[in-house]
Amino acid sequence: MTTVTDCGHDSQRRSRIVFLGVNRMNSVDEARLMSVCGGDSNAASALLQLAADSARDLIERMRFAVDQGDIAELGVIAHELRGSCSSVGATEIATLASSLEDELEIQNVTMLAAARIEEFRDALDRLDAAVQTLRSN
Repeated sequence: MTTVTDCGHDSQRRSRIVFLGVNRMNSVDEARLMSVCGGDSNAASALLQLAADSARDLIERMRFAVDQGDIAELGVIAHELRGSCSSVGATEIATLASSLEDELEIQNVTMLAAARIEEFRDALDRLDAAVQTLRSN
């Protein structure tokens, strides 16, 4: 299914982006991303790729923290991941990170965190797909 979404930096400048087969509702807030990039789809693609690369590194650091049982470090990394992803509109990963932060504040959840890492990896796959779709348009 092809979804065409009208995204713009302001009311006089509009860009049209076609997303093919990407569940963008859960993965990327197009309006936020385009706002950050001034409506430039090439800049959006590059920024989203940087966010995906950074998220990949942070998720691996999370896995290491879980393996080490370092819940404090896991919380720090989740906070960093939430901030970096929300700033560019990578909403799915930002939401997962925020949930993990909340859960870590409530209880010691090493097992839950390990399961959440898998959710992050799945979300990262969808973010990578959004990057590829942006590049192909």
